[in-house]
Amino acid sequence: MKQIFITAVILSILTACHKTPEQSSSETTNESTTAQYQDNSKQQLKEQEAETAAIAHDRYDPDSIYEGADNAEIPPPQLKRELLPSETLEVKFRPVDSYPNFTVVTQTTYDITRLKVVSEINDVIDKVETDNQNCIVAGVEPYTVKFPTPTNYGDLFKLVLDGCRADEINEVYLYTTRGKITYRALAED
Repeated sequence: MKQIFITAVILSILTACHKTPEQSSSETTNESTTAQYQDNSKQQLKEQEAETAAIAHDRYDPDSIYEGADNAEIPPPQLKRELLPSETLEVKFRPVDSYPNFTVVTQTTYDITRLKVVSEINDVIDKVETDNQNCIVAGVEPYTVKFPTPTNYGDLFKLVLDGCRADEINEVYLYTTRGKITYRALAED
């Protein structure tokens, strides 16, 4: 009998603890609903701003050929800031009106620009030029390369350039036994 009485007391205490008090006034309900409404409106406003930013980003096309296109909203990433000392800016080139007999890449690191040429055929390169008049050849890597230079498959040499960055070179001209081959910079995606 004692155990039943103790069990009943414990159950009544536990059920009393789990009951939530009823709200006596309607003011607290109005305050909570207005707070929830304000939170929802703020969240919707943030979502709308994010959506408009995404749409503006999708509309940006640096290679747009249409007149009157508003592409000035978002500058290309290279124009947003200067390179940090440890960053590398790389631009790849593709041949115009010829087969890709050479791989041409320019890289700027620590204010030093290198024009890398990798041969994919057996050929002879007489000279290499760029369309940027400010670019001056400061050296060749490896230093044993002399022009005209015969190239085999996989041969690599780099021209060290002063006075320009990799993104300032739009065209590279290779003079080979097949004639003058023009390589144009690939547009950044």
